[in-house]
Amino acid sequence: TKKERIIPIKPEIREKILEMYRLLGSPDTHRLIFLNDDTGRAFTIKLFNEQLERFKYRYRIKIDHFTTHTFRKTFGRDVWDQMGRSEYALLLLNRIFRHSNIETTMIYLGLRANELTKAYNLTVA
Repeated sequence: TKKERIIPIKPEIREKILEMYRLLGSPDTHRLIFLNDDTGRAFTIKLFNEQLERFKYRYRIKIDHFTTHTFRKTFGRDVWDQMGRSEYALLLLNRIFRHSNIETTMIYLGLRANELTKAYNLTVA
């Protein structure tokens, strides 16, 4: 989408990134991370998706469409589940994904009406 966003990084993850940075010989921070050695240009999403498809077949992963987008959707479902499948989780994911409305987020997460009804009925009176 080419939309800029700021993502907070936990201190323990930040330490791992710094460790990897040092192991890579402290490269120029303005240089792209994923460069094709043959062309000197950045890898494309298409290339990453082709690699994921090879990975899928090599390790017999049973996912129909295994692409970089799979990770985004998996993140969404994980947040939805860990936050108790709440309305707040839907609102939060709607903001993170920058969807135009909640219905789009629900479809994106693969939520069905009966699944939402179950979630709303979980509250104790």
